[in-house]
Amino acid sequence: MTQNFHKSTSTCESCPFFEDYQDEQGRGWCHAFNQPARRHHPKTHTCKLVRVEPPKTVKVQLLSKAVEEDDCGYLVPIDSQVIELRVNQMTRNAIETALQSLIDLSEWAIADFWQPELESVF
Repeated sequence: MTQNFHKSTSTCESCPFFEDYQDEQGRGWCHAFNQPARRHHPKTHTCKLVRVEPPKTVKVQLLSKAVEEDDCGYLVPIDSQVIELRVNQMTRNAIETALQSLIDLSEWAIADFWQPELESVF
């Protein structure tokens, strides 16, 4: 008698370190290894050995490198924006790496970054 055992395959989609881009190709980002991944990729033995903290949500204030003179003659950025990212470590290098896939850093400078859950409410 032949028995069929259900082989449960775990994929990137079920991993807490996978950030799904919700696109039709199944693309996403693996925060455990800081590299692109796909929903359907099987979870490997190496993945199971990873002991990293889940990614942190970080807010980043960006200032444009293009400047103009204000009324007092000081140079001020033309534009600024605050964006939210997920990174493994709260370091400038990790944030710059995550930003590179989103914006052209040659036009922006990181002014500040912080964890939103640590923002004070006044």
